[in-house]
Amino acid sequence: GVKFPLGSYATSDNGFQNLYPGTGSVDGLGMLNFVQRLKGKMTIQSDASYSVKTANSSGFKFGNSFLSSMQLTHYLSIKGNRLLYAAGAFYEHFDKSISTKSDLGLNNNSGYTVGIRLNANYLTQRWLVTTQINIPVLQSLNSGNVKSNGAIQLGIHYLLKTNVK
Repeated sequence: GVKFPLGSYATSDNGFQNLYPGTGSVDGLGMLNFVQRLKGKMTIQSDASYSVKTANSSGFKFGNSFLSSMQLTHYLSIKGNRLLYAAGAFYEHFDKSISTKSDLGLNNNSGYTVGIRLNANYLTQRWLVTTQINIPVLQSLNSGNVKSNGAIQLGIHYLLKTNVK
């Protein structure tokens, strides 16, 4: 896929590039997904994505990134709804970001994280409620100057239904 610069972004002399909603660049994204059903209500799921980033008009280029995960998933039927829960591992690698117009101390801003991922999803006819917990186990971010303490994501989605005949 291709991502286009539609939102605001920081100029190249701004040290807070990551706090803006957009990058200001055209980026390419490739993704692979694999799902294999195992015995009963178990599946193994794996995904990998790679993002190639270009420089924005201010001369700032975020580093390319590679993300991958694998997890074992189990599902239950509960009164016509589905509960899916999973446990697995993830790997994230970020290349160095660079600025062609200013030196923002970007010498050591690459790195990786390896960790444990836990998911739970509850699906009804119209709603999907999701949660995901990422727990870093091994990491090297910005030459050890930054430490990730993990993340919790929550989502509530309303599902639009159409009648297809």
